[in-house]
Amino acid sequence: VLGDFRAAQRVCFQLQLHSPVSAIRSPQQQQQQQRDLDLNPAAARSNPNSSSSRNESVYVWLVNTHLDHSHHDVRSRQMAAILTWMEPQKDNSAGIVITGDLNAPPGEDVHQMLSQKGYFSAHKMAHGTEPSYTWPSGIKAPLMDADEPPYCADYIYAWHDPKHDLQVTAAELCGNKPMPSDKTLYPSDHFGIKVRLKVVARSSSSSTALQGNRRH
Repeated sequence: VLGDFRAAQRVCFQLQLHSPVSAIRSPQQQQQQQRDLDLNPAAARSNPNSSSSRNESVYVWLVNTHLDHSHHDVRSRQMAAILTWMEPQKDNSAGIVITGDLNAPPGEDVHQMLSQKGYFSAHKMAHGTEPSYTWPSGIKAPLMDADEPPYCADYIYAWHDPKHDLQVTAAELCGNKPMPSDKTLYPSDHFGIKVRLKVVARSSSSSTALQGNRRH
């Protein structure tokens, strides 16, 4: 709970990093490896060339939030609470992904706070810039805010530990098309951002992919 009727949620994923293509063995090599294991299990387990030694289990946290829409100082306080909340998780995590409606245009303090803690914007990493805007979508509905110009309010930020990389392999807007039969009807008053992140161990070429979608 962040105060001012806002909150954040988090979930932890356990991922298995896959062996690289170069580590894939022929049927004959696999049979020989199995024979070695049957004859001397201890030696086979200690062999650095065995396939089991190339696998790694890692943890990645996903955090979702919705920050205050009225006051930038409240948003800064709420982001500080999230960063403090997640800081202890860095000790045992390969990565942390923070997503949400931050209600903060590029250049606001919350982005500097994230950067100072080692987080980077996935969309900006992929395209060199944030989306021109994610709000408003174009939906026409009662009680819609209409007193601000369009701006980018939604982001996906990522952090990785020194032993791994979180590579952005795709990033794009989603939910940014109206219903064909009604040009005023969108999934939300915000566009979403969808990214694909790849977790890569720096000590080897082992990798796995984590698909993440941010929608409102």
